[in-house]
Amino acid sequence: MLDDQTVKTQTMKGSPYAKIFERRITEWEDWLTYTFNLTNAWKNVQQVWIYLEPIFSSPDIVKHLPMEAGKFRDVDANWRSLMSRINQTP
Repeated sequence: MLDDQTVKTQTMKGSPYAKIFERRITEWEDWLTYTFNLTNAWKNVQQVWIYLEPIFSSPDIVKHLPMEAGKFRDVDANWRSLMSRINQTP
């Protein structure tokens, strides 16, 4: 949906009739770009988390790397809290 809206916005921006809406179109385009970059960053964090979560949940790893496991738990708690707040108020 985001890609579709971006294409539609770029199409509108190229229209000779869009001159009077140029500021609003540009603001919308900037918001779409920001949203794309933000969701891309979230996706990248989630991919790394999916890789690391089983590692740092392993009792053996926790035993051998307690400081790193603690840091991961802190980051994990912050990430879950952030995603929960975003889910409640998208």
